[in-house]
Amino acid sequence: MKADSATAAKAKGSSLAYGMRHLLLRTPVRKLFSHEYLYMFTPTQLGFLCDQVTDTASVPGSILEVGCAFGATTVFLNRHIDDLGLEVNYYAIDTFRGFTAADISYERSSGRDYRYNEFRANSKATFDRTMR
Repeated sequence: MKADSATAAKAKGSSLAYGMRHLLLRTPVRKLFSHEYLYMFTPTQLGFLCDQVTDTASVPGSILEVGCAFGATTVFLNRHIDDLGLEVNYYAIDTFRGFTAADISYERSSGRDYRYNEFRANSKATFDRTMR
């Protein structure tokens, strides 16, 4: 008898949790649970980077990421390395000072029109939080 009431309570609890989740996702609160694309690269570009890691897996040496910003791509590529089971040193470097006017001009002339001022708000501490 005790097991039957425990099973019923568990079913009621999961039904209640489902109902609450369903209700929350139908309100503006759902924005708190939405996914935002955080990468500075397109999926094709990220795929290219993954291919490079995969294709050079047997080559001795380290991987160097120059300009790691907030660390989203660093986490992504590290997960790829883990999925492949590779033992490789991965280094990420950045000035954490943002772009100069000349840098921004060059990037825009290359068709990359990011919000470059956001990079000025970046810091090593922010990068470290992303990596954790």
